[in-house]
Amino acid sequence: ITIVTTETGKSAQTYTINVTRSNTAQATPTFSPVAGAIAFGTTVTITSATADAIYYTTNGVDPTTGSTLYSAPVAINSALTLKALAVKAGADNSAIGSAAYTQAATADLSSIALSGSPSGYTFAGGTYTYTGVSVGNAVNSITITPTGAGVLTVNGVTVASGVASGAISLTAGTPAVITIVATETGKSAKTYTISVTRSNTA
Repeated sequence: ITIVTTETGKSAQTYTINVTRSNTAQATPTFSPVAGAIAFGTTVTITSATADAIYYTTNGVDPTTGSTLYSAPVAINSALTLKALAVKAGADNSAIGSAAYTQAATADLSSIALSGSPSGYTFAGGTYTYTGVSVGNAVNSITITPTGAGVLTVNGVTVASGVASGAISLTAGTPAVITIVATETGKSAKTYTISVTRSNTA
């Protein structure tokens, strides 16, 4: 800034003032839990140390000071991208923080046991479809014992982890497709199918 003073008939006096505006910006907002797969219904906390206010969006659009004012943790109930802007008097607005969330999957079952001494069956947690499973002709029904987290169902009927289902009837020579579903709260379900055939040879 240059200031010049001049009196009539006299030489001018020039004053120069150098002013530098601080280049410090408010800290970029952070999110807890961090971006990634979470159980829907989880709440996310947004923070930026010493901020006067934080504004956020949930539709992927960059927030402004006209966006929703953050006042409490944000519930995540669908796949979305959360973005936030922090402001503080005397500092530049923060860079925009961003975190994308998706729905976490239910944990794999640790075991599915079948009664009836079936052949052609070995359980693996990451394998969801089993075919070619067979039992002898003398076995006219079997039970299924799933072990794992969440709510477990066998052919739509809820069973406790580690507890056998009701008896499932088998017809000789006709495959019976049995469906086991595991669902943890807020997470996508895991579905297992097992096709069991009773031998038609006595």
